[in-house]
Amino acid sequence: MEENITEIEKFREFGKNIYKFASFTLINYFIPIIGIIIALFYLFKAIENSRNFKSNRHSDLLRLWKEQLINAYKMQFLTLSLLVIGIVLFVISYQTFFENFNPYNPNTNVFPIFDDLLLFSIFSCISNIMGRIMESKAWENLKEFFLSEDLIIPEANRWKAADATEKLRLSAILNSLSFLFFPLFVSFIYFFIGLFTLGTAFDNMDDEYLHSDIQTIQPSPTHSPQEEKVEILEDSKTCGSCGSKLQEHQKYCQICGKKINFD
Repeated sequence: MEENITEIEKFREFGKNIYKFASFTLINYFIPIIGIIIALFYLFKAIENSRNFKSNRHSDLLRLWKEQLINAYKMQFLTLSLLVIGIVLFVISYQTFFENFNPYNPNTNVFPIFDDLLLFSIFSCISNIMGRIMESKAWENLKEFFLSEDLIIPEANRWKAADATEKLRLSAILNSLSFLFFPLFVSFIYFFIGLFTLGTAFDNMDDEYLHSDIQTIQPSPTHSPQEEKVEILEDSKTCGSCGSKLQEHQKYCQICGKKINFD
């Protein structure tokens, strides 16, 4: 039972780190860079917590969730990098263009200064869509993991966690349409509701469940250590030569005459 209680504590610790990840992600909108660095720290702590979850039949789902989520965040970093590069090149082109601008030249074309920005914006949109698809698949795998029946947590908590991951999956899908305002706004709401719900999904697993229901999951051994010891002793009270039964203080076998040594 102590092993099962420790397993549940791992889920609780996972939930706490997800909650902190959600909190600092929200703080990031007010304190950029610092907020996201701390948020990612707690996300990777949650991923580290999940490495210790036990599921005999669904461990592959957990592995896929971790791999796909990490890859999704890599794609998000690439998306941001491409967008920043496009903006920087636009600013440089803008300054260079107007330094050499000749209003009396009828062949002057203003549009080339937008070429770099447009090109990198397209690239960033493509990488964002790819990253969000990875993220949606990651949350879907985590949802299926929470719904697996061999987890040592109450069914109500499993369903709450599954509902939270479903909101996170929808958030990722809507975020792939981030160039539209309304899907981005709905995605923002789903994302934080999902994260805070997942962060609190394992808080209300009470002691009554830990000390009663869990015992039915792990069967108790059929023999106590004392009984096993007695069985071993009983098996050893035979002659090693002919196999006949011996008395406790017998020094020689009455059948074959072999000397008996009891340890």
